[in-house]
Amino acid sequence: MDLDILHSKSWAPATSIERRAGRISIAWCFTVILLTMFHGGLGRLLTTRVGGECHCGHCQNDCNHFHYIKSNDNPCLYPKISGFGNQVSTNDAYLSDMTKQMPDITKSSGEKTRFSFEKLHRSLKHSGASDGLIEEIIHRVEEELYPGISTREIHNRAYALLKKKKSLFASKYKLKKAIYELGPTGFPFERFISGILHYSGYGTKVGEVLQGTCVSHEIDVLAIKNGTLNIIECKFHGEDGLNCNVKVPLYIHSRYNDVKGPLGSKKDKTYGETLGWVVTNTRFTEDALQYGKCAGLYLLSWDHPNGNSIKDRIDRLGLYPITVSTLLSEKEKHFLLSRDVVLCKQLAQDHFYLDHLGISNGRKSRILAEMESLCKI
Repeated sequence: MDLDILHSKSWAPATSIERRAGRISIAWCFTVILLTMFHGGLGRLLTTRVGGECHCGHCQNDCNHFHYIKSNDNPCLYPKISGFGNQVSTNDAYLSDMTKQMPDITKSSGEKTRFSFEKLHRSLKHSGASDGLIEEIIHRVEEELYPGISTREIHNRAYALLKKKKSLFASKYKLKKAIYELGPTGFPFERFISGILHYSGYGTKVGEVLQGTCVSHEIDVLAIKNGTLNIIECKFHGEDGLNCNVKVPLYIHSRYNDVKGPLGSKKDKTYGETLGWVVTNTRFTEDALQYGKCAGLYLLSWDHPNGNSIKDRIDRLGLYPITVSTLLSEKEKHFLLSRDVVLCKQLAQDHFYLDHLGISNGRKSRILAEMESLCKI
């Protein structure tokens, strides 16, 4: 390059037209860079998604795709995840493809696994969130994923986003965590299971002592319905990842067998037969399920049996624990649990507990409205 050419031109302030032309040139260059990055896969982080029908030319006909920029000649790079605009279908195949491309995350047990968009989608859908909100949260979570992130952190982020939009969705979304918060002792969980059975037509008692053939036993929950006395033992875990192995039903089966004989020989009994139960707020291992089935025990856990698990019963009956509340403080929840108030339904029916806590009328109204929404009263 001839340096004399540079030195031969004297410097002078640019005119307004020159400055405007310069800004246009810079803006055009920036646009070209953005479009280049878009086709490189980063466009979805830098541009705005728009819903509606697809006429991009690559798909030929309307399809379940959406564009990240408004351009009819821009190819559809990403299929539709959930309802957007006039489209409401969920592309499960694409969710699966997205999962394959995601980094490994850390489960509560310490095990490494691939992050599943399908599971997050199901959990959000279960909370009652709309398709549009689900998609928004999924994309926010996707942008913040990093290798080794814990499942707890992922769910905390999704929970925070839900809470900003609608607290009722957030309450339902945190159901599993809310049951862990019934601890640290297992007694509130026993009350909780008793409450679910009570509102399912059972007559229930908690903490009864029964004399066995060898020794006496304190039974967590006694429940009678349709002539069957159910002997229920609860195994509560205060955190995720602690599943019930085969030792749990083995131990409880021996206790059940010890009280079964004396119960069957009672002259004034009001039941025809007895049945042993094992209930946990987490999950059973395969060996535990196999043993329970072989031994004739009824096993109830967070997700077993399918269609009638703890989470299924809670949703079907609207029997949420008070720990799902986004309006009650931790101190207020502990106060209520200490007085055997474990269900939102109980608090909705017994307002005076809130008066004991010195809660203002305005806040009291909001809490009761939350309880009633959860209970479907």
